[in-house]
Amino acid sequence: MSVRNKLWLVFLVVVLGFAAIFAADVVGDRMARRMMNLRELAEDSFIQVMQARRQEKNFLLRAKVQYIPQVREHIGNGQVCIQKIILQDPENAGAGRKVLELMDRYLGEFEKMAAAQQARGLTEEEGLRWTFIKSAEPWRPNSSRSRTRTCSSRCCSCAGRRRIISFA
Repeated sequence: MSVRNKLWLVFLVVVLGFAAIFAADVVGDRMARRMMNLRELAEDSFIQVMQARRQEKNFLLRAKVQYIPQVREHIGNGQVCIQKIILQDPENAGAGRKVLELMDRYLGEFEKMAAAQQARGLTEEEGLRWTFIKSAEPWRPNSSRSRTRTCSSRCCSCAGRRRIISFA
């Protein structure tokens, strides 16, 4: 083999090496972008679930109906993110479907709990609370007729001391 042919062979190997490095870089870049996109979707879904939990907490603490649609909205947004993951990554579609099922179950349980809370009454003038309060109204003594009595029993905590107990 002549020197000229050896130089062409070295040149060809170098060009093929650069082409292989370039191809590996392009393929790696695409894979990294795809994985970053899937990661961002998973993080967005997680954030949406945490926001739904936050609104659930707000509903339980503040007892206001305005938080119920917000929980539905956040769970819906999280489900959209998971569905995008399922479409972009068919290998993990089974896990994605399980996550969607869990999100549906969470939303169903939340709605049952919210319905029970609403039936019980979110304030004292709603639901079963108000019914209970109104049904006890006939037994409530008039505030103008408060009765008092003097305790003289030695068995109670006053131990012989006189105490006035009022019943209102």
